[in-house]
Amino acid sequence: MPIRCETPIRCDTPTKAVSDMRRFIGIIALVAVIGLLAGCDLEREVEKVLGAISQAFLEMSYSTSDDPLLVELTESVGRRVAEVSPRRDMPLKFRVFNTGEANAFALPNGRIYVFRGMLEMTDTEDELAAVLAHEAGHVAGRHSLKQFRLSLGISLLADLLNLDKRSEALQTVASIASMLYQLGYSRQQERDADTYGLRLALLANYDPVGSVALFRKFAQEEGKRARWLIYLSTHPPSDERWRRAKEAVTHLGSIERDLPAFAAHTRIADGYAQRGLYRQAMRHYEAALSEQPNHVPALLGLAQAKEAWGERDEARRLYERVLEREPNNAPAKEGLERLRQTPPTPSSLAPRPSSPMIRPDLLAQVRDEWERIQKLAAQRQPAAFQVASDTMGLGRTLWERLSALPPMTSGYGKTNDSKARITIRFNSRTERQDPSPFDRWQDERRWQTLMQRWDDSYDACVEAMLALHAVTAEWEGMQDEARQVMTMWTTMLEGAAKGEWQPASPQPVPRPSPLIPQQAQSWTDDALRVASALHRILMTAEQDKDDLQNLSRQVQRAVTALTSAASLLQRGRSSFDWAAELRLIDAQTFAKSALADARALMKRLADKRAEVERALLTTYRTRLSALEEKTPKPIVTQLLAYHLRTPTETVTTVQRATPDAGAAAILLAVAKVQRKDAPTLAKGLDFKGEWLTRLIPERAPSGVKVALRWLTTAWEREFEPPRDDETKK
Repeated sequence: MPIRCETPIRCDTPTKAVSDMRRFIGIIALVAVIGLLAGCDLEREVEKVLGAISQAFLEMSYSTSDDPLLVELTESVGRRVAEVSPRRDMPLKFRVFNTGEANAFALPNGRIYVFRGMLEMTDTEDELAAVLAHEAGHVAGRHSLKQFRLSLGISLLADLLNLDKRSEALQTVASIASMLYQLGYSRQQERDADTYGLRLALLANYDPVGSVALFRKFAQEEGKRARWLIYLSTHPPSDERWRRAKEAVTHLGSIERDLPAFAAHTRIADGYAQRGLYRQAMRHYEAALSEQPNHVPALLGLAQAKEAWGERDEARRLYERVLEREPNNAPAKEGLERLRQTPPTPSSLAPRPSSPMIRPDLLAQVRDEWERIQKLAAQRQPAAFQVASDTMGLGRTLWERLSALPPMTSGYGKTNDSKARITIRFNSRTERQDPSPFDRWQDERRWQTLMQRWDDSYDACVEAMLALHAVTAEWEGMQDEARQVMTMWTTMLEGAAKGEWQPASPQPVPRPSPLIPQQAQSWTDDALRVASALHRILMTAEQDKDDLQNLSRQVQRAVTALTSAASLLQRGRSSFDWAAELRLIDAQTFAKSALADARALMKRLADKRAEVERALLTTYRTRLSALEEKTPKPIVTQLLAYHLRTPTETVTTVQRATPDAGAAAILLAVAKVQRKDAPTLAKGLDFKGEWLTRLIPERAPSGVKVALRWLTTAWEREFEPPRDDETKK
C-alpha cells in the first residue's frame, strides 16, 4: 500500500509483476531473435532488447508523474537536447518518475528517466539540460551496451538462439537488464558522458554553466544529502567533474570542435533571449563581439536585446552596423522600422517607479526576527540533514541485503545445483529417495505454508523499506524548502537594507496604518508570517528526527530477522524450519509496525511540508513582485509565458486580472497543473487575505514549485553583476 504520492513503487503483487515480466521478456526476445536472423544491425537490436526489458521492469515498478507542468518542463528541455543528439537511429524520449529521490538514468533504447527529486533540486533550466544531456551522452556513447558486454559476453546471444538454453538465457537477460539503471559506468564512460553533456547542452542553446552549477552543488553536498546518495554513488567524485566543467567553460571554444568561442557565446545568448533573459543574453553577445567584432548574428541579437530593454539609441546603432555588413538583412530593417514608428512609452518599456522604502524601525524588526530563525536553523538543520543521510545510507545497505537473498526452492535429498539458493528439505522421513504419497502430500503442505510465510515476510520488508525511503525523502525535502525560504529572505533583507529590493505590490492588510505605505506593510507582514511558520517547523524538528530514527531501527530489525530466517533455511535441515518460521513471523511483525509508524509520520510531515510550501510560494510572490518593479512590462510577460509554458495572450489576460507578477505566476502555474483555464480561474479569486490557501488548499504540486524556482532564479540573475561564468567560484 503506497504512502501517499511519495512511494515510488506500485502496488502490483510480486507474482503478477514476475508473470508480466516473463511475458514481456519472451515477446521482446522473440522479436530480437527474428531481427538478428533477418540481418538487422546487431548492436542496435541488442540495445533495443536490453532497453525494452529494462523499460518494462522500471515502468511496472515506479509510478510516473501525472503533473502536466512538471512533465512539460522536462519534455521541452529534453526535446531541445534530443534535436542535437548524434544518435539519429535511437530517438530520445523522456519520462518523469514520481519519487523524491534525486536521480536520472538512461536506458540503451533511448529512454531517459528523471526522478521528481532531481527536478526539485535544480535551480535553472540549464541545470536540468545538463542532467538530460549527460544521460543522452550515455546513449550516444552506447555505454550500456559496452557494460553489458563486459558483464555477460556475446555468448549469451548465442544462448538466446539455442532453444535448449532459451529459458536460462532469458532469466539472465532479465536479471541484468532490469538492473542496468543501477549499473555503474566506468570512469572513462562517465567522463565521456560529461563531455557529451556539455556539447549537447551548448548545441541546444543552453549555457554550459548549468553543468558547473550542478557539479558544484554535488561537490558541496556530497555525503550530506540523502536523496542524492544513489546518484552520486554511481558517478565519479563531484570535485573532479566540477573542475573539468569549469575548465571547459573557461575555454568555451574547446567544447565543440566546429564551434569557436564567439559562435558558442552567440548560441548561448540566443537561448537566453528566447527565454526573455535579455541581460544575460547581452553579456554573451558582447563576449562574442569582443572576439569577432563584425559577427552579424551577435550584432543583431544584441540590437534586439537592447531594444527589448528600451535602450533605443544603442539598438538603432547596432541595427545600422548589421545593415552595413548585410544591406538586405530583413530582421535589422524591421527593427529600425519599429524604432522609427514606435515612440518610447515609459509605461510599457521603462521600469515602473520604485515602491516606497521600508521604514527603518520595521526593517529592524523583520531583520531581528529572521536572525532568530537563522540561529535556530543553524542549531537544528545540520542534525536533520545528517539523520536523513544516515537513514538513506542504512536503507541502501538493507536493500543490498534483501537483494542478496537467494531464491527459495524445495526438494528431496541432495542437489548438484551449484547456484546459491534456499532449499527447504522436508522432514527426516523424506531423506530416503522414495517417500510415500502421504509423506509427499504432508511435506508439500508444509512447504506451501512456509513458502507463503516467506513471501509475506519478504513483501512486508520491501513495503517497509519503501515507506522508510519515502518518509526520508519527504523529511529532507521539507528541510530543503525551509532552507530555500531562509536563503531568499536573507537576500531580500540585505537588499532592502541597501534600497535594492522593493516591497511587493499592494495587498490589503488587516490593520493599515496611515504612517506606513500599504506596500511596505504588506512586505513586512509577509516576512513575519513566513518567519513564524518556519519557527514552528524548526521547533518540532527534534521530535520528527527521533521518530525517523526509530522507524529506521524497526525496518533494520525486520530485515535482520528475514536474513536470519534465510540463513536457517539455507542449512537444508528440517529441524531448522520451525526456528526459521519464527524469524519470519518476527520480520513480518516488525515490518508491519514500521509501516504503521511510517504512515503516521508521513501524515505529520505532509501537513508540515504543506505549511512550508505556502511559505515558499509567498516568498516567490514577494520576490517576483519586486523584480517586476524594475523590469519592462513586455519582458515580464515574455518571462512568464516562457517559464510557465503558457501562450502570451493568456499571460496578458491573467496579468490584467492579478495584482502583481508574483500572483500571476502562481495562478498560471496552478492552472497548468490543474488543467484549468487561467483567466477563468483568476476571475473566481479575490486577491485579498488568504487567497493562496484557497487556490492551493493542500500540497503545492511539484510542477508549480519547479517552474517558480526556475523563473525566480533566472530573473534574479538578470540583475546580478557578471560572474565570470561561475568558473572562479
